[in-house]
Parts: sequence; C-alpha cells; structure tokens
Amino acid sequence: MSEGGARISGIAIALFIIGIVIGAAIGYVVTPKGVPASEYERVKSELERIRGELEALKAPREITIVAWTIGPDEPSVYRFENLKIAAEYLNKMLKDMGINVTVKIDGFFWTESWGDYKKRFLLAMKAGKGPDIYLTGHEDVPTHAEAGYIIPLDDYIKKYWDLVYYDVFPTLWDSVKYKGKIWAVPQDTEARPVYFR
Repeated sequence: MSEGGARISGIAIALFIIGIVIGAAIGYVVTPKGVPASEYERVKSELERIRGELEALKAPREITIVAWTIGPDEPSVYRFENLKIAAEYLNKMLKDMGINVTVKIDGFFWTESWGDYKKRFLLAMKAGKGPDIYLTGHEDVPTHAEAGYIIPLDDYIKKYWDLVYYDVFPTLWDSVKYKGKIWAVPQDTEARPVYFR
C-alpha cells in the first residue's frame, strides 16, 4: 500500500471512530424517555375498561321490543304476528353470526276502538311508558312528530334499504313524510271504493 493510501485509510478510520464517539455522546444526552407514568396508567385503565365492555358483550342478552298494533278484523292480527316472525328470523341471523343476543317481541294486538287505542298511546307516551313500535295511521305522523313521540327514520331507511326497504312502493313513502323527513314505515295499503247510485 502506498504512503498516500495508508494516510487516507488512517484518516477514514479516525473519522469513523470520531463519528462513533459523537453518536454515542448524542445518544447518551438525548436518550428517549418512556411514557410518563400517569399516561401509562390512564391508557392501562382505559384498556381494562374496554376489555370489560367486550366481555359484557359476550354475555347472552335479550332485547325486548314492545309493539302495539290494532285490528279489529282478524287478518290484521298479522300486524303483530309478523313482528314476532321477523324477530325469529333476526334471532337466527344473529345466532349464525355468533352474536349472543336475542330479540323478543312483547305487546299486544288491540281489538277495541281506534279512539281508545290512540288515547292509551298518548297517555303512555306522556307517562314515558310508550311502545317501541306503534301501528297507527299516516294521518297521525305530523302530531306525533311535533310531540316528539316519533323520530325521523331517513338515516335508518337509507342504511338498511337493500336489506329491508327496497320493495316498498316508492309512492307509499310520501304518506309517511312530514317536513321533508320520513317518520314511519308504510305497512299496508287499502282501497276504499265509493259507490254512487
């Protein structure tokens, strides 16, 4: 090796060693600090809370939906029975997905007068004990919406359109709209003929 090559190698080695010493000094001075103990405890506590919530969700649960429907004709009893059938389908779907929740339908099929039925609903709502599902005529949508007894369903209908609502005739939605929002789900239609002479 020539004298010039040895000198360059010596300088390179010296610079390399100086670089290591400087790096070690900087690393010693700027040692990363761990997470503060208070932050660690907060995150640990939050993790335990979330774990507890997840465990609680694994426990079997039953959700009861209270539904009031009215007849009085016998075929109208399916207004209530169809909800029970739908709950059975939903429970099967939940079970198949491994979700440990069952839905139960409670309530009644009313066969007395519409007036008494509506009065019972209004009294129950004022007492804070109204049903989750209430069958009524589209003419009640504005008064129930203004009283806060029902909520707009637009977001839910949009979210579940392909699963549930895709087959409702489009013109029926107008009957349950108020102030540009959908407040109910059309259930059935009727034809009321008028005869003249």
